[in-house]
Amino acid sequence: MKQYLRSVRTSGRFLWETLDAFLAPHICPLCRQELATGCGVCENCQKALPQLSDERCPLCGGSRGRYGLLDICRQCSEAGGHPWFRGVSAFPFQGLAREAVHRFKYQKQTFLVPFLAARMVEAWRKYGAPARPQLIVPVPLHWSRLWQRGFNQAALLAEFIGKGLQLPVCHALCRKRRTSQQAGLSRDERSKNLKNAFRIHNAAQVCNQSILLIDDVFTTGNTLQESARVLLKNGAAEVNILTIARD
Repeated sequence: MKQYLRSVRTSGRFLWETLDAFLAPHICPLCRQELATGCGVCENCQKALPQLSDERCPLCGGSRGRYGLLDICRQCSEAGGHPWFRGVSAFPFQGLAREAVHRFKYQKQTFLVPFLAARMVEAWRKYGAPARPQLIVPVPLHWSRLWQRGFNQAALLAEFIGKGLQLPVCHALCRKRRTSQQAGLSRDERSKNLKNAFRIHNAAQVCNQSILLIDDVFTTGNTLQESARVLLKNGAAEVNILTIARD
């Protein structure tokens, strides 16, 4: 089953990457209108994209400023911190950025991946220091949800981010059980939903490595926390996180 799913995923990714390489250079990935010149995002969409401020929380990547004596935001402080070293997000989860994430995840518009991943790489290069990750690990989906959706959004992003940052991608994590959708759950429900949901494939792959963990949206951070906990428990030297958007 796992080999079959991997084969389907690889074949599908090859097909859409090939088509996108042919179409995307002259089409805006957000509005799908033809670009007058060059490539990338059209001027109207560029102006419409929400932006995070330069003063960002080093744990979640949100533009929430400092809280008290700590150089982190109120939400991260009240959560008691996180098990990772550095956290970066490319956008706030609102407006056109939110729409792009929903179209990517729920409408299968995977042509958005190169654009989203490029902005994530850009954000990491600007705000990721002093972390120096050695390995990229995407947050996994349970096989049943992967079959249902057809792709793992974090894995697709990770492949492009790996190329952008020139880092290897390792699918070190897997889900031991199917969990409920996190959307709509309270903070406590989210935490219970994900408890002991992940396991490592091979601890030797992450042992003594600085990891860059990839996911789509940072909301409460429960998914990332549980993933990071498993990586650290299995010998990772450090975990950092990178997401499309901070909710």
